[in-house]
Amino acid sequence: MGSAYKEKSFNLDFFGGDFKVVKKELKRLIQEFSKHKRWEVNGQNEEFTEFTTKISWASFGESVSLQHLFENNSLLLRAYTENSQLISWGKLEENVSTVIDFIGPKLQAFITEKESNRQNSNLAIVNSLKENNIVIEVNNDLTTKLKELQGKLEPSQIPNILKILNYYKEQVSNHNILIEDLNSVDFHKVPDNEIESISKGLEIYSSLVGLLEGSIILMFKCAKEADLIEFYEFYNNFESMGLFMTTGEKAVIQGINDINNNLKSLVAGIEILASGMFNMNRQLSVMSSQLADLKSGINVNNAIAAVNAYQTYQTRKAIKS
Repeated sequence: MGSAYKEKSFNLDFFGGDFKVVKKELKRLIQEFSKHKRWEVNGQNEEFTEFTTKISWASFGESVSLQHLFENNSLLLRAYTENSQLISWGKLEENVSTVIDFIGPKLQAFITEKESNRQNSNLAIVNSLKENNIVIEVNNDLTTKLKELQGKLEPSQIPNILKILNYYKEQVSNHNILIEDLNSVDFHKVPDNEIESISKGLEIYSSLVGLLEGSIILMFKCAKEADLIEFYEFYNNFESMGLFMTTGEKAVIQGINDINNNLKSLVAGIEILASGMFNMNRQLSVMSSQLADLKSGINVNNAIAAVNAYQTYQTRKAIKS
């Protein structure tokens, strides 16, 4: 009995574990190969395609199997055939080479083009983030103001407001680590269908942190002036974000490696922050002039417009899915 095989492997680290686009292109190439060579596809599943070669004077319609195995961020294409004859005069080797030599280069060219496009996209994302974000200074005066307000607050509220302040400081820290080392962020780990959503979230991060700071400043102002209705509206919105629960507290990211390992989690946290600031839009808009008097550098109207646009995008994305 004679047999032959030929294989080719492809590195798919770039696709971040989402191989749908590669599988779709591979399926298309298999169909193109079948039509071009007039080999019949007798069966196909996620791991194998079974061909029968074209019958001619030099071929009796041999069976050729093509394995397409996706694992460990790689793809292995392995063509295999065998027959009962002791000598095949090179026909078996020719058949497996025909499959791999046709599909292999075309698939590699597709993967290379995709990676090149993503590299250009990565550069555009980094440049956009640099334009829309700057390093933020922590407003340490907030802790001082809280100490001054202790007598006007319920004792049970103080631990919760301290959690709000810790959350604010964590967001500033996370934001600054990200912005200071943007070129090291590994966007390759983000699947194509998520890159747009993640980049949009990161683009408004500084605006969100600014609104978060502004919300705390205005909440303290309301407490100082005994404007309990506005104070509790801010306070309750922070509670709805889960900040008063242990599970709502976020660990401070220590470095860029933490961001690369938890980029999706970081953006999920930004989405929670965006939702919270969106719910405070009315108060922030009404009190924007007061905030301008208390704290310069926070452009409330521009930040609110960015948050509204982001929430609209998120809504449309959810409807499409």
